Amino acid sequence: MLRPTTALALVLATFTFGDAAHAAEWIRTTSAPTAEPAALVASRFVAGEGRAALRLGETKLERSSTLPLRGRTTVRFQQRHEGVEVDGKGAALLVAADGRVRGAMVDVARGLQVAIDPALSPSDALIAAKAALPFAVGKAVRSELVVVPRKQGLLAWRLDVRDARGGGRVLVDAVNGDLVGYRTTRSHALGRVYATSSVVDDFETTDVTLDTLAEAADPVRLSGWGGNLEVANYVSGGQGSGYEIEQTLGPSAGTDFLYDPPVDPEDATDAFAQVNLFHHLTTHRNFFRDVLEVDVDQPSYKLTAVANLQENGQPLDNAFFSPQGIEAQGALDAPNLVGIGQGTVDFAYDSDVFKHEFGHYVSHNAVGYNLGQIGITEFGFSPHSGSVDEGIADYFACSENDDPILGEATLAVLGAARDLEDTSKSCPGDMVGEVHFDGEIVASASWTLRQTLGRAVADRLVWGAVSLMPVGGTLGDFASGVLASADELVEAGDLTAEDRTVIEGILADRGLDDCGSVIGLDGEEASRTTLLGLDVAGQAFGASCADLVAFGFEAQSIFHFSGTAAGESATFHVDLEPLGGGDVDYRLLVRKDAPVTFGNGGVALPPPAEWDYEVGSTEGTLDLVIDASSDPPFDPASTYYAVILSKNCPTAAVDISFRTGGSNGEGGAGGSGAGGVDPAATAAVGSTSASTGTGPTGGTTTSAVGAGGGGDDVTAEGDGCGCEVAGADTGRGHLAGFGALGLAIAAFARRRRSR
Repeated sequence: MLRPTTALALVLATFTFGDAAHAAEWIRTTSAPTAEPAALVASRFVAGEGRAALRLGETKLERSSTLPLRGRTTVRFQQRHEGVEVDGKGAALLVAADGRVRGAMVDVARGLQVAIDPALSPSDALIAAKAALPFAVGKAVRSELVVVPRKQGLLAWRLDVRDARGGGRVLVDAVNGDLVGYRTTRSHALGRVYATSSVVDDFETTDVTLDTLAEAADPVRLSGWGGNLEVANYVSGGQGSGYEIEQTLGPSAGTDFLYDPPVDPEDATDAFAQVNLFHHLTTHRNFFRDVLEVDVDQPSYKLTAVANLQENGQPLDNAFFSPQGIEAQGALDAPNLVGIGQGTVDFAYDSDVFKHEFGHYVSHNAVGYNLGQIGITEFGFSPHSGSVDEGIADYFACSENDDPILGEATLAVLGAARDLEDTSKSCPGDMVGEVHFDGEIVASASWTLRQTLGRAVADRLVWGAVSLMPVGGTLGDFASGVLASADELVEAGDLTAEDRTVIEGILADRGLDDCGSVIGLDGEEASRTTLLGLDVAGQAFGASCADLVAFGFEAQSIFHFSGTAAGESATFHVDLEPLGGGDVDYRLLVRKDAPVTFGNGGVALPPPAEWDYEVGSTEGTLDLVIDASSDPPFDPASTYYAVILSKNCPTAAVDISFRTGGSNGEGGAGGSGAGGVDPAATAAVGSTSASTGTGPTGGTTTSAVGAGGGGDDVTAEGDGCGCEVAGADTGRGHLAGFGALGLAIAAFARRRRSR
């Protein structure tokens, strides 16, 4: 069995996470007005009169949080099975000011039958995780028994662990100890703070009141929020070994912290940086608490923020939020950590950075929908919830600073500042699968709402959408949440029906009205997507494209595509153009009446589990024809779903269309296909047979006749070495992992759009 290199193993592990299957339903409903508390109204609704409308059946829901916002309230529920949390599943109800339930997001697993009888303890599960993962894992800071929503259910231990990536979440089968999945839980953005930033304020400092500072403390330190915020300074250590931090900075005089920026920009004890961090985190906290009514005073929101952060003593060009928190000493222990690096630039001089990370911190604690860059759902690789979270973090940072440019003092230095007034990108054609890049669609659409309707309304619409998001949700779910919030504002008289129409138009202009996991193909019009090249992934993680191909790694299109059949046959047509040329090797999987599903992630991208037809190609075009000779045969009453899997080294632009016609692909031929897939190459992941035929226009078409699915997972033996992350964020100007991947994708996207 092939043993991956350490770097390769890290690539594969970075992508993995067990099913957080997303199939959210957005339901308009209503109930009688009442003066009773929203939490009681919603709980009674899901337990009684609303069960049928919400299709809950025997599903058990338990209220988990209540998020008020200017009269309306979102009440969130967590699904339970036999008293155990169902991982990532639940519902959210929108209760209007008059007590009526006006809408719901329902994302539940039905038909669970798994027994709640773990054979392993949490410590056993941690031992199993350490043995299975190809990188070092530290202690588990939290362990919970959960049901993973796969078919009838899978019982697992969910462990939040410390590791060299800034923290991770591991799922381990609680019966046999198999690794179900892993994902990093750190959210980060490159970034740097004065009144707004050193650049915006032209390096002019401003004296401000340090709101919430504990002035009566002895000694006075940068502590605030009634004990929920501590600002400290880096001393030593790194993400894998843990950080040593200290809180020694006292007032410059009396209780005032009037420190100037240091002469040496690399001053590792920069007092000005620490004060800026305290001030801007506090202003953003006050906005979320006082304007959006988020209860940030709960103990679970306790936050430690670290200035002048380095990685094992080396400059760090990064800033991040980690829900793994930090174990320091005494008051500095916290379940939430914001780290602000000191690298090529001092990231502590740009409040856009602080406020962006604060957006991640609030959405995680209030809702917890973001699976991040490496999210995996039943649709396979799904970074979409991470894109939404990056977008709303950008939006709220820019909205609070009243400036559409994010990162003038930091991202701009790296050539990657984000302009929320740029409305040129839309879904799906401009999405590439990198969360910061794709998040710009959410951020700029939100900024357009702000420009059109004013900040107060836009902030409510955006946060209202966040409060309703399903775990692992898509940009389309965000748009549904905006419209649900708009409907409630129309009912309350805060918006007009005409305003609602304008909102619909803004979302549609950006393609957010049809931006779920599956993109519908209309007529013969092609939909464009980006297929990540393995050379880009290899460069980001220190492995070559050849290494990834040898391991059996396949990139996946970030969308599935669907077409509704008619006539006597149907054809999926693919045009693939590699950037800069190069060989291609990809395949199209199609399933009848349901999307292609993916199996257990383990320590690799999850392999496809269920599909009906498959065709591969090593050329730029591919046709998959479904007709009377196919197995199963063509059905004009069916909808067909497709997804692309690729071993291409170069990143490629892909156009995919769906057309129907006469028998043998008539009306849908043309283009040359590859003539099938080597069965030996696909046997491990479920194989099909395929035949080639000549279409009526003379081009080669491929008619799929074999059924696939149910193949074995592809796994590889590994040494389980405890090593540092390959290419970790330790060097000046170095962007590791998906940071480098993001820049590579962004460069590709700019070139593609300029063609």
